Amino acid sequence: MRAHALRWIAAALAGAMALSGCARKRDTQAGVRTLIEDLRAGAEDRDTGAVILRLTDDFHGTGALNRTGAITTLKQYFAAYEKLRVNVYDVAITEKSTREADVTCRVELTGTTKRMGALAALLPPSAVYRFDLHVVRPWGPDWMVQSAEWQSAEARPSP
Repeated sequence: MRAHALRWIAAALAGAMALSGCARKRDTQAGVRTLIEDLRAGAEDRDTGAVILRLTDDFHGTGALNRTGAITTLKQYFAAYEKLRVNVYDVAITEKSTREADVTCRVELTGTTKRMGALAALLPPSAVYRFDLHVVRPWGPDWMVQSAEWQSAEARPSP
């Protein structure tokens, strides 16, 4: 009887640990997806501040871009567009731990440039990029982008 009870307790503990691992994975997935949606919405609203809030202080990106350079680049890019639509798809999240993950996704940008003479002709009305992000949760519940690499990509084929 005692051995049966011990096996039952061991099985219950193993089940609880497995479920907590599943819950933690769901929490990580949900937190990272919230980060991606916040970045998408901030970009679509052309809100540099909203995007920058989700970058770590030690952020680095393609071409040796740092957080300060990201602020300048985003302000210039957002100022050039009257409207900007941002579509994020093909999102894959690889959890490294409860506090870090890698994300790959495609980001499609479609916009209407402001009428700025010849400069407007230089800005593309649409573009697609493949992003590789390293995201972290340095404190509290919020996830942030620590690094980002991107390159031009092909758009998703229409169904």
